[in-house]
Amino acid sequence: MTLSTLIHQLPLIEISLITSIIFLHLIRATLNIGYGLIPGLLLVSIGSLVLLAPFGAIGAPWSLPFAAYIRGVTGDLSILSLMLIICTWSGLNAFRIASITPILIAVVAILFYPFALGFTMFDPYAWG
Repeated sequence: MTLSTLIHQLPLIEISLITSIIFLHLIRATLNIGYGLIPGLLLVSIGSLVLLAPFGAIGAPWSLPFAAYIRGVTGDLSILSLMLIICTWSGLNAFRIASITPILIAVVAILFYPFALGFTMFDPYAWG
């Protein structure tokens, strides 16, 4: 596997893992089921493999894996979004989001959104 092939595959692997984690979390929340770490990892792995499977090779009408279509709709996740999803799903109390944290994230997002659209001459994203 060359580096260019790996660079194109990493976003698909990321979106398949995150989609599987989100679906597992939704299933746990709606059915009120608590799984351990090993069954959770097994379900995430199976879900990711299904999302990455090349169904076009077996005669399906679509040529890309499901993860590519999900990535086309949602786009790539930022590192912050990825870390928030993984830390929230991990179940460790140190990584749990406090009740004020979503409000703070929303306020910062609302304040920085005009900067991202280029409505101002001020560019905090240039700071890194």
